[in-house]
Amino acid sequence: MLVRKRDGRLVEFNPNNILESIRKAALAVEFKDDELQDRARQAKELRKQLIASGFDADEAEETVESQFGGYINDGDYTEYDEDEAEEVLRVVVDSLDELGDDIIDSDLVQDFVEKALMDTGHIKTAREYIIHRSNRERVREMNTSLMLSYRDLTFGNSKDVETKRENANIDGDSAMGTMLKYGSEGAKKFNLLYMMPPEESAAHANGDIHIHDLDFYSLTATCCQIDLEKLFHNGFNTGHGFLREPGEIRSYGALACIAIQSNQNDMHKRVA
Repeated sequence: MLVRKRDGRLVEFNPNNILESIRKAALAVEFKDDELQDRARQAKELRKQLIASGFDADEAEETVESQFGGYINDGDYTEYDEDEAEEVLRVVVDSLDELGDDIIDSDLVQDFVEKALMDTGHIKTAREYIIHRSNRERVREMNTSLMLSYRDLTFGNSKDVETKRENANIDGDSAMGTMLKYGSEGAKKFNLLYMMPPEESAAHANGDIHIHDLDFYSLTATCCQIDLEKLFHNGFNTGHGFLREPGEIRSYGALACIAIQSNQNDMHKRVA
Protein backbone atom coordinates (compact mmCIF):
# COMPACT_ATOMS: atom_id res chain seq x y z
CA MET A 1 0.00 0.00 0.00
CA LEU A 2 1.23 3.49 -0.87
CA VAL A 3 0.44 6.72 0.96
CA ARG A 4 0.04 9.97 -0.95
CA LYS A 5 1.60 12.84 1.00
CA ARG A 6 0.28 16.39 0.87
CA ASP A 7 2.97 17.42 -1.61
CA GLY A 8 1.96 14.61 -3.98
CA ARG A 9 4.82 12.21 -3.13
CA LEU A 10 4.00 8.50 -2.88
CA VAL A 11 5.66 6.65 0.00
CA GLU A 12 5.32 3.13 1.30
CA PHE A 13 2.85 2.66 4.14
CA ASN A 14 4.83 2.39 7.39
CA PRO A 15 2.86 1.13 10.42
CA ASN A 16 5.66 2.25 12.76
CA ASN A 17 4.78 5.87 12.00
CA ILE A 18 1.30 5.25 13.42
CA LEU A 19 2.69 3.56 16.54
CA GLU A 20 5.06 6.49 17.11
CA SER A 21 2.27 9.08 16.74
CA ILE A 22 0.12 7.14 19.24
CA ARG A 23 3.05 6.98 21.69
CA LYS A 24 3.59 10.75 21.49
CA ALA A 25 -0.12 11.42 22.04
CA ALA A 26 -0.22 9.08 25.05
CA LEU A 27 2.84 10.74 26.60
CA ALA A 28 1.17 14.14 26.10
CA VAL A 29 -1.79 12.82 28.11
CA GLU A 30 0.56 11.78 30.91
CA PHE A 31 2.20 15.20 30.95
CA LYS A 32 -1.13 17.01 31.31
CA ASP A 33 -3.03 14.57 33.52
CA ASP A 34 -2.71 15.27 37.27
CA GLU A 35 -4.00 11.80 38.17
CA LEU A 36 -1.29 10.16 36.08
CA GLN A 37 1.33 12.39 37.64
CA ASP A 38 0.16 11.27 41.09
CA ARG A 39 0.49 7.65 40.01
CA ALA A 40 4.00 8.39 38.78
CA ARG A 41 4.98 9.76 42.18
CA GLN A 42 3.36 6.82 43.99
CA ALA A 43 5.14 4.31 41.75
CA LYS A 44 8.47 6.00 42.31
CA GLU A 45 7.97 6.07 46.08
CA LEU A 46 6.94 2.40 46.18
CA ARG A 47 10.04 1.43 44.23
CA LYS A 48 12.25 3.24 46.75
CA GLN A 49 10.51 1.56 49.69
CA LEU A 50 10.83 -1.92 48.18
CA ILE A 51 14.54 -1.52 47.47
CA ALA A 52 15.11 -0.11 50.98
CA SER A 53 13.37 -3.16 52.48
CA GLY A 54 15.65 -5.62 50.68
CA PHE A 55 14.08 -6.17 47.22
CA ASP A 56 16.53 -6.20 44.32
CA ALA A 57 15.89 -3.84 41.39
CA ASP A 58 14.16 -6.44 39.18
CA GLU A 59 11.86 -7.64 41.96
CA ALA A 60 10.96 -4.06 42.87
CA GLU A 61 10.22 -3.24 39.23
CA GLU A 62 8.02 -6.30 38.81
CA THR A 63 6.04 -5.47 41.95
CA VAL A 64 5.54 -1.84 40.91
CA GLU A 65 4.38 -2.87 37.43
CA SER A 66 1.94 -5.42 38.84
CA GLN A 67 0.39 -2.78 41.11
CA PHE A 68 0.28 0.19 38.78
CA GLY A 69 0.08 -1.44 35.35
CA GLY A 70 0.98 0.45 32.22
CA TYR A 71 4.51 0.97 31.08
CA ILE A 72 6.92 2.16 33.78
CA ASN A 73 10.40 3.44 33.11
CA ASP A 74 12.83 5.22 35.44
CA GLY A 75 10.11 5.94 37.96
CA ASP A 76 7.72 7.58 35.50
CA TYR A 77 4.22 6.30 34.92
CA THR A 78 2.66 6.63 31.50
CA GLU A 79 -0.65 5.61 30.02
CA TYR A 80 1.11 4.28 26.92
CA ASP A 81 0.84 0.54 26.50
CA GLU A 82 2.56 -1.13 23.53
CA ASP A 83 -0.03 -3.93 23.25
CA GLU A 84 -2.89 -1.43 23.24
CA ALA A 85 -1.12 0.65 20.62
CA GLU A 86 -0.76 -2.49 18.47
CA GLU A 87 -4.49 -3.09 18.89
CA VAL A 88 -5.25 0.42 17.60
CA LEU A 89 -2.88 -0.17 14.68
CA ARG A 90 -4.71 -3.39 13.74
CA VAL A 91 -8.02 -1.51 13.67
CA VAL A 92 -6.49 1.14 11.39
CA VAL A 93 -4.95 -1.44 9.02
CA ASP A 94 -8.22 -3.39 8.84
CA SER A 95 -10.09 -0.20 7.96
CA LEU A 96 -7.58 0.60 5.23
CA ASP A 97 -7.72 -2.96 3.86
CA GLU A 98 -11.50 -2.74 3.59
CA LEU A 99 -11.13 0.18 1.20
CA GLY A 100 -9.19 -2.01 -1.19
CA ASP A 101 -7.20 0.94 -2.57
CA ASP A 102 -3.55 0.69 -3.51
CA ILE A 103 -2.97 4.41 -2.85
CA ILE A 104 -4.33 6.13 0.29
CA ASP A 105 -4.20 9.87 1.13
CA SER A 106 -2.25 10.63 4.31
CA ASP A 107 -5.22 12.62 5.69
CA LEU A 108 -7.42 9.53 5.42
CA VAL A 109 -4.88 7.45 7.35
CA GLN A 110 -4.90 10.04 10.13
CA ASP A 111 -8.71 10.07 10.13
CA PHE A 112 -8.69 6.31 10.68
CA VAL A 113 -6.18 6.64 13.54
CA GLU A 114 -8.41 9.20 15.29
CA LYS A 115 -11.47 6.97 14.89
CA ALA A 116 -9.61 3.84 16.04
CA LEU A 117 -8.36 5.59 19.18
CA MET A 118 -11.87 6.69 20.09
CA ASP A 119 -13.48 3.34 19.20
CA THR A 120 -11.00 1.51 21.47
CA GLY A 121 -11.70 3.86 24.39
CA HIS A 122 -8.54 5.98 24.29
CA ILE A 123 -10.43 9.27 24.32
CA LYS A 124 -7.73 11.41 25.95
CA THR A 125 -5.06 10.03 23.65
CA ALA A 126 -7.30 10.70 20.66
CA ARG A 127 -7.73 14.29 21.79
CA GLU A 128 -3.96 14.81 22.03
CA TYR A 129 -3.48 13.17 18.64
CA ILE A 130 -6.01 15.59 17.12
CA ILE A 131 -4.31 18.59 18.78
CA HIS A 132 -0.91 17.52 17.45
CA ARG A 133 -2.38 17.02 13.99
CA SER A 134 -4.00 20.45 14.13
CA ASN A 135 -0.71 22.09 15.12
CA ARG A 136 1.09 20.45 12.20
CA GLU A 137 -1.67 21.69 9.90
CA ARG A 138 -1.17 25.19 11.28
CA VAL A 139 2.54 25.05 10.46
CA ARG A 140 1.80 23.95 6.90
CA GLU A 141 -0.78 26.70 6.44
CA MET A 142 1.63 29.33 7.72
CA ASN A 143 4.30 28.21 5.27
CA THR A 144 1.81 28.24 2.42
CA SER A 145 0.61 31.69 3.46
CA LEU A 146 4.18 32.96 3.44
CA MET A 147 4.79 31.70 -0.09
CA LEU A 148 1.59 33.40 -1.27
CA SER A 149 2.73 36.66 0.32
CA TYR A 150 6.06 36.39 -1.51
CA ARG A 151 4.23 35.73 -4.78
CA ASP A 152 2.12 38.87 -4.36
CA LEU A 153 5.16 40.95 -3.43
CA THR A 154 7.08 39.70 -6.44
CA PHE A 155 4.46 39.96 -9.15
CA GLY A 156 1.89 42.40 -7.75
CA ASN A 157 1.65 46.18 -8.04
CA SER A 158 1.41 48.35 -4.92
CA LYS A 159 -1.96 49.73 -6.04
CA ASP A 160 -3.33 46.16 -6.00
CA VAL A 161 -1.36 44.55 -3.15
CA GLU A 162 -2.01 46.06 0.28
CA THR A 163 1.13 44.46 1.75
CA LYS A 164 3.33 46.50 -0.60
CA ARG A 165 1.90 49.83 0.54
CA GLU A 166 1.34 49.29 4.28
CA ASN A 167 4.52 51.24 5.14
CA ALA A 168 4.45 54.80 3.80
CA ASN A 169 8.25 55.05 4.14
CA ILE A 170 8.91 52.23 1.64
CA ASP A 171 8.33 52.20 -2.12
CA GLY A 172 6.88 48.71 -2.40
CA ASP A 173 7.35 48.62 -6.18
CA SER A 174 11.11 49.20 -6.06
CA ALA A 175 13.60 46.34 -5.89
CA MET A 176 14.87 47.39 -2.46
CA GLY A 177 11.34 47.98 -1.20
CA THR A 178 10.32 44.47 -2.29
CA MET A 179 13.39 42.95 -0.61
CA LEU A 180 12.57 44.77 2.61
CA LYS A 181 9.02 43.46 2.45
CA TYR A 182 10.30 39.90 1.92
CA GLY A 183 12.10 40.18 5.25
CA SER A 184 9.15 41.87 6.93
CA GLU A 185 6.60 39.28 5.83
CA GLY A 186 8.90 36.38 6.73
CA ALA A 187 9.47 37.85 10.20
CA LYS A 188 5.72 38.28 10.71
CA LYS A 189 5.02 34.65 9.84
CA PHE A 190 7.86 33.47 12.09
CA ASN A 191 6.60 35.54 15.03
CA LEU A 192 3.01 34.38 14.60
CA LEU A 193 4.13 30.77 14.42
CA TYR A 194 6.94 30.56 16.99
CA MET A 195 6.95 33.64 19.23
CA MET A 196 3.40 33.95 20.52
CA PRO A 197 0.68 31.63 21.84
CA PRO A 198 -1.61 30.10 19.16
CA GLU A 199 -4.68 31.88 20.55
CA GLU A 200 -3.01 35.28 20.13
CA SER A 201 -1.86 34.41 16.61
CA ALA A 202 -5.40 33.35 15.73
CA ALA A 203 -6.84 36.54 17.21
CA HIS A 204 -4.47 38.65 15.07
CA ALA A 205 -5.20 36.59 11.93
CA ASN A 206 -8.97 36.88 12.52
CA GLY A 207 -8.80 40.63 13.07
CA ASP A 208 -9.92 40.46 16.71
CA ILE A 209 -6.70 42.25 17.71
CA HIS A 210 -3.96 43.97 15.72
CA ILE A 211 -0.30 43.58 16.67
CA HIS A 212 1.48 46.67 15.35
CA ASP A 213 5.02 46.24 13.99
CA LEU A 214 4.58 42.48 14.15
CA ASP A 215 7.78 41.98 12.15
CA PHE A 216 9.79 43.47 15.07
CA TYR A 217 8.00 41.37 17.71
CA SER A 218 10.99 39.08 18.40
CA LEU A 219 13.60 41.86 18.23
CA THR A 220 12.39 44.87 20.19
CA ALA A 221 9.45 46.53 21.87
CA THR A 222 8.50 49.31 19.49
CA CYS A 223 5.88 52.08 19.56
CA CYS A 224 5.73 52.11 23.35
CA GLN A 225 2.91 53.96 25.05
CA ILE A 226 4.36 57.15 26.52
CA ASP A 227 2.40 59.19 29.07
CA LEU A 228 2.64 62.53 27.24
CA GLU A 229 0.72 64.38 29.94
CA LYS A 230 3.27 63.31 32.53
CA LEU A 231 6.02 64.14 30.06
CA PHE A 232 4.69 67.65 29.46
CA HIS A 233 4.40 68.47 33.16
CA ASN A 234 7.81 67.12 34.17
CA GLY A 235 9.99 67.72 31.16
CA PHE A 236 12.20 65.07 29.58
CA ASN A 237 15.78 63.88 30.03
CA THR A 238 17.27 62.54 26.80
CA GLY A 239 20.39 61.29 28.54
CA HIS A 240 22.35 64.12 26.94
CA GLY A 241 20.48 66.98 28.55
CA PHE A 242 17.23 67.98 30.23
CA LEU A 243 14.28 69.59 28.40
CA ARG A 244 12.10 71.65 30.75
CA GLU A 245 8.30 71.72 30.70
CA PRO A 246 7.20 73.38 27.44
CA GLY A 247 5.38 76.71 27.47
CA GLU A 248 3.44 76.53 24.19
CA ILE A 249 1.81 73.95 21.90
CA ARG A 250 4.65 73.94 19.35
CA SER A 251 7.14 73.12 22.08
CA TYR A 252 4.80 70.41 23.35
CA GLY A 253 4.73 68.80 19.91
CA ALA A 254 8.48 69.05 19.44
CA LEU A 255 9.10 67.57 22.89
CA ALA A 256 6.80 64.63 22.13
CA CYS A 257 8.62 63.91 18.84
CA ILE A 258 12.04 64.06 20.51
CA ALA A 259 10.95 61.73 23.31
CA ILE A 260 9.43 59.13 20.98
CA GLN A 261 12.35 59.29 18.57
CA SER A 262 14.89 58.88 21.37
CA ASN A 263 12.89 56.00 22.82
CA GLN A 264 12.71 54.13 19.53
CA ASN A 265 16.35 54.78 18.68
CA ASP A 266 17.39 53.22 21.98
CA MET A 267 15.27 50.13 21.33
CA HIS A 268 16.21 49.54 17.70
CA LYS A 269 19.91 49.91 18.43
CA ARG A 270 19.73 47.27 21.16
CA VAL A 271 22.38 44.56 20.80
CA ALA A 272 21.31 41.05 21.83
